[in-house]
Amino acid sequence: MTSRTNITRGGTIAVLMALSAPPVIAQSVIQLMPKVPGGAVHAKEKFNVALNTDMAGAKGENLAALTVGISWNPKVATLDSIKQGNYGTLVANSTTAAAGTAKVSVFAPNGTKSNVTLATLYFTAAAAGKTDLTIAPSAAGNEVGTVILPNVKATPGHITILK
Repeated sequence: MTSRTNITRGGTIAVLMALSAPPVIAQSVIQLMPKVPGGAVHAKEKFNVALNTDMAGAKGENLAALTVGISWNPKVATLDSIKQGNYGTLVANSTTAAAGTAKVSVFAPNGTKSNVTLATLYFTAAAAGKTDLTIAPSAAGNEVGTVILPNVKATPGHITILK
């Protein structure tokens, strides 16, 4: 009885793993690019960073859902808010912003093949220094539910805060 239970459990795990394996769409790349302020920002100034897509390398693929983690140096920039971009529905989680991280998810029932702004992050320059704005995609899908995370690449932004 015990060995049969183990076999059944093993078989179930194997089936679940096979069903959840992400298909990879060959040769397409969806680029995430933060649009950071040109030049430098002075301490105490407000600035914003738009999280944009560049679909030029997507080879016809669409983007319907995306979740990314965003991180920065909280000693030089303080996150004030995250606002909806011009595509999809935004769910933003900034509960860890004091530590320099936030999470952004965007979903739309119809995927886009166009360059869009997913969200805009609003900051206050806290102190002189430099920070990278790192974007880490953790989930992505197209409008039919295909996992396209391997095709999503992120470019970090760089922000300089002057006194």
